Amino acid sequence: MSRNPLYPVIWAGCLALLALPLAAQPVADPSQDRATLNSRLEARPDLKENYARIESSVLRQMGQRPVMPASMDGRIFLINLLGIDRRRLSEGSYPYRTALRIEAAAARARTAARILVADFDGDWQVTREELRDYLGAMTQSPDERVIAAAGGRGPTPGTAELFMLGDLNADGVLDEAEIKAVIALAPRNVPVVQGRLAPLLEIFDLDDDGVLTPEELDRSVAAMALN
Repeated sequence: MSRNPLYPVIWAGCLALLALPLAAQPVADPSQDRATLNSRLEARPDLKENYARIESSVLRQMGQRPVMPASMDGRIFLINLLGIDRRRLSEGSYPYRTALRIEAAAARARTAARILVADFDGDWQVTREELRDYLGAMTQSPDERVIAAAGGRGPTPGTAELFMLGDLNADGVLDEAEIKAVIALAPRNVPVVQGRLAPLLEIFDLDDDGVLTPEELDRSVAAMALN
């Protein structure tokens, strides 16, 4: 039986593929990572004050608690400062950009709920009469079923305020366009790190892929130590 002349080529290709996972990974350069952090902060001067506080806290923590490896201790403290649940990084990454979009959508949904809870006939309009009846039911009705259907005792926070804000033409009707305009005013980046620190997640995302990894946080901590 003649030997296929392609066998040596095929075997060489297989061996090359097997060797790929064993190839040395590039070693992170803390000075380069420091330069990345600095350049991003130069582009976002509004973040410098909050970043400086976080960096100072991380370095102080690392100096006071040398029990764990410095990078790991610094990483855990950085995660806590940024308000990230450690469980979000338990599988090796945290897609924070997607999480922020979800939180922004949830904020809009909560705003919509505050308005539409008084839209009794489901026509995407809230009249002054509907608002009056809703507020009256929530403050006076002893019917627990009504209270439970509205999400709890007392008026939904902000319902009347949102009505006044959205009724731009003061005709006593919050129409669909006005409802959507009010919903658009909902906070964009709220609960993940309470808005103020959310943009800092971008600073520590060293490869700018929208996902934070433990390695990137370790590298950020190492880069902080060069300051």
